[in-house]
Amino acid sequence: MRQKLLGLFLMTVLQVTVAYAQNKQVKGKVTDANDGTGIPGTSVIIKGTNTGTQTDANGNFTLTVPEGKELIFRSIGFGEKTVKVGPGGTLSISLNSQTGDLNEVVVVAFGKAKKNR
Repeated sequence: MRQKLLGLFLMTVLQVTVAYAQNKQVKGKVTDANDGTGIPGTSVIIKGTNTGTQTDANGNFTLTVPEGKELIFRSIGFGEKTVKVGPGGTLSISLNSQTGDLNEVVVVAFGKAKKNR
């Protein structure tokens, strides 16, 4: 009985170790494709999850990601980019500026209505 419990315990520890080993720490920098400057506040999200981070003031980020997953990079004023995490631990991402025209504007007024006297 002791040997069975010990074997079960070792198998459980081995499975947890293997599952944890598949996660890797990914570091990188998100830059503007036009001038190469870092983009602060860029959202870096693991696709299909709510897990993510934001870039610092220089555009750098660090995130623990399962290998083979995809990262989505989003920043206001720039196009979205999706990158698959490979065996390397460092990413260099450049985002293109995105400009567009507004199709319509909705104006909403709040306050008291003026009564006619």
